[in-house]
Amino acid sequence: MPTEIPVGTRVKLTNPTQELHEFLAFRLAPSESRSAAELVALTEDELLAVLGDGIPEVVLAAAPRTSSDPGFGDDRLSDPGRYLVMCAVPVGADAVTLLASDRYLTGRWPDEYRADQPTHPSARPWR
Repeated sequence: MPTEIPVGTRVKLTNPTQELHEFLAFRLAPSESRSAAELVALTEDELLAVLGDGIPEVVLAAAPRTSSDPGFGDDRLSDPGRYLVMCAVPVGADAVTLLASDRYLTGRWPDEYRADQPTHPSARPWR
């Protein structure tokens, strides 16, 4: 994934793995200077405080060995700035269960997934 892209670039997630992956892009406040590694090391409450309303600008999901379709909204990063891009799917999550749930409508995980499960360490800042 490049560290910089032009505003308006369309994003597509290609998933060659055996697990579900997602692309969540959160626009960071101009005053936020911490690295992606520092941000994803925060507690959930601390990270949500950084992310404001917690609603990503782009949400894409790709089942194993597929490519994404836009989850909601657009598949473009429309505003200039710095973004935190991450996958919050728990390691080993069942793709069928998650894709059949209302996860992408409500932002809540199905009951069988706990908040303390490890997620894929794929977050990075993106300009």
